[in-house]
Amino acid sequence: MQRVTVSGRTFAVDDDKPSFWERAANGQWEPELLADLAAALGPGDLLLDIGGWVGPISLLAASCGAHVVALEPDPAAARQFRANVAANPDLASRITLIEAALTPDGGPVTLGSPRKPGDSMSSLLLAGKGVANWEAESLTPAALVARLPAFQRLFIKIDIEGGEYQLGRAFAPLAKLQPEAVWLGFHPAILSASAQKDEAALKSDTQALFAVWEGLMPQILGSDAVDVLGEALRAPITVKFSHP
Repeated sequence: MQRVTVSGRTFAVDDDKPSFWERAANGQWEPELLADLAAALGPGDLLLDIGGWVGPISLLAASCGAHVVALEPDPAAARQFRANVAANPDLASRITLIEAALTPDGGPVTLGSPRKPGDSMSSLLLAGKGVANWEAESLTPAALVARLPAFQRLFIKIDIEGGEYQLGRAFAPLAKLQPEAVWLGFHPAILSASAQKDEAALKSDTQALFAVWEGLMPQILGSDAVDVLGEALRAPITVKFSHP
């Protein structure tokens, strides 16, 4: 077990990823996202951490006083997530982990990883194509909404390694909750490689993701780029959708 400080918040971790936590503490892993979350979240807020992995975002959010509902369908990552939460008794009551993927239809799904279970790269798009593959349960966005606790303000972080494209407009039940902000990771290379989609299909899938958060202004964290859609088509980026 070790204690780490990430974006000014200190908590304990009890997993097998010391090099990752060193990078996070040194500002070498998603620094703009972590800083943005730390500045935005507080008591009474709810964060949906869709793609929770071993819990870096969830632990940071809970340390800011927010409640968290996290989804993580990789059982190896989920075990480490639970160990990290258990290492922080003062935060544990504010974090709920659901071991499931988010999909348009719900039901059992297959995921794959290019390296090993428990890494941060597992994806629905890599089913049958990775080094490791496994079955998991899934929830629809509407089913997830039905399981949420009461909140004053809602924030959503989505990083599911290409699975975002399968959801598209199926995110609508979450959008109807009028979140304060949505941090959405785009992974065009995973979609293009796994589904062999051409440029037109990639653009259509990406436009559908932008459309579901209509009314929220998109911006790239750490960038002043004006063509946010264009950037999302070219490289893995996190787009923040928030009120103007």
